[in-house]
Order: sequence, then structure tokens, then C-alpha cells
Amino acid sequence: MLCIPIIGPSFEEAKKQAHQAEKIADLLEFRLDLLQLDDTQIEALQSGISKPILLSHRKSTVIAEYQDVADNQPTQTDSQIIRSHHDFTETPKDLETLYRNLSSGDLVKIATLANSSLDSMRMLHCIRQHKNLIGLCMGKEGQFTRILGPVVGSPITFGSLGPDLATAPGQLTAKELIETYNFKKLDRNTKIFALLGDPVDHSQSHITHNRVMRELDLNAVFVKIRIQPGELGAFLELTKELPFEGFAVTKPLKEEVLQYIDHFDRDSKFVGAINTLRVKPDGIHGCNTDGIGTLDAIEKHGKVKGKHIVILGAGGAAKAIVCEAKLRGAELTILNRTEKKGVELAQHLECKAFALAQFPEVAQQGYDILVNATSASRDPGYNTVVDPELLLPGKIMMDVVNAEYETPFLIEAKKKGCATISGNEMFLAQAVPQFTFWFDEVDEKRVDSLLAKKA
Repeated sequence: MLCIPIIGPSFEEAKKQAHQAEKIADLLEFRLDLLQLDDTQIEALQSGISKPILLSHRKSTVIAEYQDVADNQPTQTDSQIIRSHHDFTETPKDLETLYRNLSSGDLVKIATLANSSLDSMRMLHCIRQHKNLIGLCMGKEGQFTRILGPVVGSPITFGSLGPDLATAPGQLTAKELIETYNFKKLDRNTKIFALLGDPVDHSQSHITHNRVMRELDLNAVFVKIRIQPGELGAFLELTKELPFEGFAVTKPLKEEVLQYIDHFDRDSKFVGAINTLRVKPDGIHGCNTDGIGTLDAIEKHGKVKGKHIVILGAGGAAKAIVCEAKLRGAELTILNRTEKKGVELAQHLECKAFALAQFPEVAQQGYDILVNATSASRDPGYNTVVDPELLLPGKIMMDVVNAEYETPFLIEAKKKGCATISGNEMFLAQAVPQFTFWFDEVDEKRVDSLLAKKA
């Protein structure tokens, strides 16, 4: 059930909120600690509502369908009891014992602060083992537990009427749960897909991917999960008993993830970086769609065969782009701040590599396409990764950073009359083979057309 908190604080404000909420909620929570109302006013408010009511965080003589009772409080009510425990500092290691100590209620609620995504994964495990457990993690690292509640069997999920009406850190709005995550249709048969990396806040993949999944009528949901270096192995271990079916992998995990893959698609192992995983009965399958997406976006401006492409950077994205460009017959030059890393990549592909500081000499020799595969433009205040005066007029310029703003690199390129390709174009192009890797039944052209549509 989707539960929307009513916080008032006045009677008129609470009445307005309740009438808005009952249009979309399955259950309304009257937050008695925030509502500045006596029991007579609570009853008057209740009488105008058709949806069931949950009373929480204060003793009251009012009778409602549900009553939240803290773990150390006695119960004297005819309502269904939700025996609750809130921890605003951490997620205890032993959630199972905590659950057993609370199990005297009709339902049990455990809400804890997630200090990492691993805390949230442990919470999902605990929820799945107990049909009467309302479990969630607070804070940004816990947001995906709120989305995935119906998938693991949590009876109630809380969503606010608006960002300014949230009653706990990390609480999403009911509108976002329904419209972005298709919350009303999530169930225990829903397949989970996720973006893994750090940071993930900037990514719009949760919007695009869930929209495509909805349009394709797939019983699947896509969430963003912040995984820091060193957490990946523990995270993947925790996914084994949960319905995770696939992952998009971003920085800084594209190389670390290699050690956990059982089967590689195409030449992905040679690329040395993976951005897409699929979980199958025989293990984890991995591939890299970054290079395919980048080159597909570039080749909308013409074939790259025989063209000179200069790649700035030698990280995970750069590796995939260089390999795919080589397959398509391009001439390549790699420039990286640490020259040794660029040279090591170039040796595998029989192409040139220099220090980034040598860009002036490379530019003087000429190029057809310049790709910024560094993360420098993620900061809107950063000028460009190279001197803007050295951008060659009329050439093709691409920035792989997927940002809501136009990056400084592309702004300067436009001033030179260059054709520009944004990281968003690359993101959408690489998502097409990503979807076909995850779902055997989807049509590539259909996915491409859906991704091209505005959200």
C-alpha cells in the first residue's frame, strides 16, 4: 500500500492535504505529533476521508484502521497495531533480532538510517523474509528501499505529497513513486535493474529507463544505487537472493567489476571496462555498450572509417570508445594526463598516445573528431579540459559527460562552428544495446524510438 503522511499543521491545511492524498493513496497517515489538533478535530478530519487511516507518533482516543505504536509503548486500541522501531543514526547489524523483539504487532515497522547502500540491501533481505514487515531505510542511501518495497513484500511504503511535506530524510514524493517508478504495478514478480557507481545523483537513467520499461510493458523497475569502491563485491553477494536481473555500471566501478563477471560478451574483456551486467542462472554476464553508443552517435554525422579521432582520457569510457572506433576503421590518438596509462591502452590497439599536455602539437597536425572522455566537464565551473583556442573549427566535438547543462567544452566548440555531440546523446545511444542485452524479447528499433522521445 502507498501511504501518504498528513502533517497539517492546522485543521484546514490537513483537510486540504487529506483530500489531495486520498486521490492517489491507499492509506493516509495522520502524523499526530505534527498535527496541531485535538482528538475531536482528528475525528472530524477522519470523517471526511474514504481511505483507511493510520494514526502515528502520539497517543489518541481516536479509533482508526491502523495505529503505530513504538516498540516501548503499551497497546490499548482496537486498531491493527503496527509495532514500530525508528533509528535515525544507523541500521543495526542484527535486523533479524530486532524484528523478533517487535513481532507482537499485527504489522512490524523498522525504519533505520542507511549509512551505505549495503545497509539498505540488508534491509531488503530482512523484509523479504517476513510478510508482515514494513521495512525501509532513511536517507539518500536508503531511497531505493522505498521504491522496492512492493518487490520484496513490504506491506506499506510512505510517500509525501510534495518535497516540502516529507516526514523523514530520503522520503520520495508519491507522485515520483507512481509516475517515475510505476509504483502501483510493482509486485513480487518485478525484475530489478540498477545503476551502480559513485556519484549517481546526476544520472537521469531512472527517468529514461523506467519510461521505456513502462512503454514496453515490462514488469521491471530501474533504481540508482551508490556503490563506493570496495563495496562492489559485498553488494553483488547481497543481490543473489533478491530479484536483481541486471545493472548499468558507471564510474568508478567499470574496471573493478571485471573480477566478478563469469561470461564476457563480444570483446568486452579486452576492452578492460564493463558498463552493463546481466544476471543469469549460469552467472553474471558482462558487456560494454559505451563504445557502441559513442560511435553510433558520432556516425550520425558520417562514417568514422579512415577519420582521425583524438580521445582525451584513458579511463573506462575511453577504453570502450577507442576499441569500438578501431573496429570501425578509425585512426586514433589517445591523450591522457598520465601518459603511461594512455600508452598502455594504445599498445593494445596499435595507435598513438601522448600526454594531455601535448594537445597543442597534436591539434597542429589536425584531426576530424575530438572526444572528451574525461570527467572534467562534470563541474559546470570548469573551463575546458584543453585550451579552447586549439579546438579546430568545423570539426566534430563530443563530450561524454551526461549532464543537464551544456558543458563548457561543447560551448567553446560551438563558438568555433563545430558539430557537437552531448553525453546525453551517447547515453541514449548506448542504452539501446543495453536494453537488448538485458531483455531477449525487446526490439532494438522500438527501444531506439522510445529513448528518442522526450520524457
